[in-house]
Amino acid sequence: MKKRVREGKIVILGVGNLLLGDEGVGVHLIQKLREMEIGEGIELVDGGTSLLDFIPQREDVSKLIIVDAIKLGGKPGTTYKICVDSSLLKGAKGMTSLHQLGVVETLAIAQKMGKLPPTIIIGIEPKEIGYGLKLSSEVERKMGKMVNLILGEVKDKRN
Repeated sequence: MKKRVREGKIVILGVGNLLLGDEGVGVHLIQKLREMEIGEGIELVDGGTSLLDFIPQREDVSKLIIVDAIKLGGKPGTTYKICVDSSLLKGAKGMTSLHQLGVVETLAIAQKMGKLPPTIIIGIEPKEIGYGLKLSSEVERKMGKMVNLILGEVKDKRN
C-alpha cells in the first residue's frame, strides 16, 4: 500500500530562546533565511520555545524542518541531521532539547494526534547556554553549513 503524500508547504521552524546564547540558534537561523530568496511554498516560522503551540494546529505541511540547539555530547558546533521516525519518538535517550517540553516529546504527541508530517531536525551542539544575545564563535561559524543543510532538504523535497 502506497503512503499518502501530504500536499502543502515546507515549513522551516526555528526553535530557541534568543536571550540564552546558543540556545537561540534556531531563531537566528530563521532570521538569516528571511534575508535570502529561498523560493515559494516555504514558510519560515520563529517557534520560540514552544513547539506545542505550532505543530498540532497544522495540517497544510508536506515537510517540517526543525532547527534547534541539541546536546548530544559532541564538540560545540557539531551539526546534526536527524530524520524523525517512530523509533526516535518511542524513546530517544541522550538527545536533550533545551525547552520546557522537548522536541522529541512534542513530535511524539503530534504523531499520536496524526498531525506529524515527514520531519527532519537540523541541530547543532551548543557551547554557551546562558544570558546573552550572541551565538558562540563555534556555533556562528557553522551557520552557513546549517543553511546549506536546510536548503538541501528543501531542494530534496521539490525533486
